[in-house]
Amino acid sequence: MTDLTCDDALTTEDIHRAVHSLARLTAHLRTSPDNTEAAALLAPLVHAAPDVVDTLAQVLREVSRLLTQHADAPQDTTVTGLIREYLEAATAVDQLRNPLSKTLRLLEQTPIRTGHADTGGSGTCR
Repeated sequence: MTDLTCDDALTTEDIHRAVHSLARLTAHLRTSPDNTEAAALLAPLVHAAPDVVDTLAQVLREVSRLLTQHADAPQDTTVTGLIREYLEAATAVDQLRNPLSKTLRLLEQTPIRTGHADTGGSGTCR
């Protein structure tokens, strides 16, 4: 991953594209590609996992910080609960690092299956 700074213009469209790409990856993996193809598609994501996982966890922690520090946010039980949930989610995301790496290693070591499984779908991404 490249190092980004606050000077990099971030748009909601950037986030939508990232989410859309992950949704396309999910849809493609549902078509049961062979292990070589699946590993190749997952490799950039999994190899970037420390950065991706750390970044997502940091985003969740920043949201909780913003809720804590935002002057207009009432510090009632609802907001306090949200803050706690964001912090718990950040911790859960942190714990994904090792399983993601193990999954890729297993895919890379598993013999290639031939053909695509019949999933009953059209094989197209939505």
